[in-house]
Amino acid sequence: MRVELSQAFEKMAGRPCIEISLQGPTPLRDVLGLLARECEAFTKYLLYRDDALLGAHLSVFSSGKFLKLDDPVDHGDTLKLFLPVTGG
Repeated sequence: MRVELSQAFEKMAGRPCIEISLQGPTPLRDVLGLLARECEAFTKYLLYRDDALLGAHLSVFSSGKFLKLDDPVDHGDTLKLFLPVTGG
């Protein structure tokens, strides 16, 4: 599975994308744990155990939709990580 990083996350990770191997469909919450193992900067996102809290700090997009923590991710998927859009 490929994780493409927006510019802010690319700076944190020091690379534009991260490849992660999955054994089968895996909930996004577990994928975030695997991502944190690859890049320690993502560890802080493991603290957000609820969709609303995570969504205030991180947006995960795949296959035309924003993902929730319990949504499954599979080996051939591509995730895109963004900081949430805010403003007023």
